[in-house]
Amino acid sequence: MENIGVKTSHQPSTFGCYLSVVQQTASDVNRPRPFGQSALHMASKEGMANCVCTQLRRGAKIDVLDWRDMTALMYASQYGHDAVVRCLVKNGAAVNLTNSKGKLALHYSCLGGHNHCTAILLENGAKPNYPDDQGNTPLILACKSNNVQVVQAVLDAGAKPDKVDGMKRSALHWAALSGNREIVDALISAGASLDLMDVYYATAFMYAIFSDNACTLKSLVASGCDNTAIDGMSGTALTLASLKGHDSCVSVLLAAGDDPDEFSYFGMTALMASVYESHLEVTQTILRYKPNINAVSRLGFTALFAALFNIVDSNAETRHKLLVLLIQNGADVNQPFGRTTAFSKVMNGKNSPLLFAITTGYMSLVKILMYAGSEVRPDETEYLKGTDTNIIYELSSVLKPITDYRSLPLPLQHICRIVIRKKLGSNICEKMEELPIPNRLKMYLNFSDLSDIAVQRCQVSRSFNDLALTMLDIKACGLQAIEGSFLFEQVKESVLEAQQPGLCHCVICLRIRKLKHILQ
Repeated sequence: MENIGVKTSHQPSTFGCYLSVVQQTASDVNRPRPFGQSALHMASKEGMANCVCTQLRRGAKIDVLDWRDMTALMYASQYGHDAVVRCLVKNGAAVNLTNSKGKLALHYSCLGGHNHCTAILLENGAKPNYPDDQGNTPLILACKSNNVQVVQAVLDAGAKPDKVDGMKRSALHWAALSGNREIVDALISAGASLDLMDVYYATAFMYAIFSDNACTLKSLVASGCDNTAIDGMSGTALTLASLKGHDSCVSVLLAAGDDPDEFSYFGMTALMASVYESHLEVTQTILRYKPNINAVSRLGFTALFAALFNIVDSNAETRHKLLVLLIQNGADVNQPFGRTTAFSKVMNGKNSPLLFAITTGYMSLVKILMYAGSEVRPDETEYLKGTDTNIIYELSSVLKPITDYRSLPLPLQHICRIVIRKKLGSNICEKMEELPIPNRLKMYLNFSDLSDIAVQRCQVSRSFNDLALTMLDIKACGLQAIEGSFLFEQVKESVLEAQQPGLCHCVICLRIRKLKHILQ
C-alpha cells in the first residue's frame, strides 16, 4: 500500500489509515464518508498536505460543503494548516466562498489566530471587510483571537477598523476587552474611532475597564477618548471600575480627573459602589481623593449604609474593615436613611444605621457603631419591639460588664426597656429571675431592685407590670424626675390602676416607696 500521508503541524489521527484505503481507486475520491465528509475534508482537517494534493490529482471536488457547511479550505484555515491552505488555493479553491453562517475561510483563519494562513488567503484575494451573519468581520475575529500579527495583516490588507458587529461592537471594543495594548495601539494608529458605542451605549473605554487592564486604559486616555461617557448599564466609567473592584483602573481614572462624587445611572457614587461590593482596596484609593463621604444616593442611602447591606459570612471581615475605614474618614454614624424615595419603604422605618444593624443581627457591626457614637433615635424605638430575642441575647454580650447603668450607652438602654416590655406585656410573672432575658441585661438595669415581684403565687396584673416598667424606664435613663412631672403623673396613674381586687396591698406600698427612693 502506498503511503502518501505526511505529518505537518497537526498530528494525523486514525483517519490516516482510512484515507490510505479510500485513495486506492479514483472512483472512491468523491464518495461521501461518515458524517458527509469526503476524503479531502478529512485530509484537510488533519493537515495532510501530500494526501490533499493526491486527492486533487485524482479528481476530488475542491469546494464541496460537508454536513457542517465547511469546505476543505475552511477546515485547513480553521486548524492552521498553512501547507494545506497553499495547496488548495493553488489548485483553485474559492477563497471567498461562504457557508450557511456567512463565513469565509478567512473568518476561520482570523478567529484561530493563524497568521500564515491569513496571509495566504489575503494574498489570494480574500475579502478583509466581509461580515458573517452576526456582523463579524475578519478584523473583529482577529481581535477576539488576541493575535497582533493577524490583526496587523488584516489592517494592512485594507480592513476598516470601524466596522461593527450585530451588537454594534467594533474591533476596538473587542481589543479593549481582550486587554491587548499592542492591538489597541494598532487599531488607533489605523484610525479607529475611540468613542463608538454599542447597543448598551458602552465605548471601548468601558470595555477596557471591564477587562481590568490599566495599560489599555492608559492608551485610550492618552489618545483622547471620552472618559466621562455614561453607558446604559453601570453608569460612569469610575462607577463601573469601582463595582468590579478594579483598583488599578480606578487609580487611572481618578488620576485622569474623574469626579469621585458623580452619580451613576443607579444613583450611586464610586465610593458607594466599592463599599457595597466590599472592595476594600478600591475604597481606600477613592478615599485618598477626598470624596463626599456622607453623600446620599438617589435611593436614600450613604456609603455607611452600603457597608451594612447584604452582609454574608464570606466577606464579613471586609465589611467590618470598611465600616471602620468610613468612620475614621468622617462618616456620620447617625445620618438617617433617606425617606424621600420609594426604596426607603424597604427599610420599614429603620432609618438609623444602628437600628438597621441591630435588626439585621450583626452584633460586631453594632459594637463598632455604638462605640462610634451611633444612637437609635427616640422616634425609632417602636421598631425595636419586633426585635428577635436571639438578637437581644447576642447584643447583651457586645459590651463588657457595666456595673453603673448610667455609663451604659443610651441605645442599649432603649433596647433593654423595649425588650422587657415586650416580654412582660400582658403575661403573668411569678419570679423576676425567671424573666427570659440575659443576666447581663438585668445587671445593666439594676434589676435586683425589682426582685420583690416574686410574691407567693400572686398573679401580677398588666397594670402592675406597666408600673414596674415605668419605674424601670426612670431608673435606666437616669432621669431626675420630680413630683408633678409628666412621667411622675404616669406612674401615679399606674399605681391607681393597679389597685384591683386580689393584688397584695403591701406590694403596692413597697412599689411606691421604691419609686420615691428613685426620684429623690
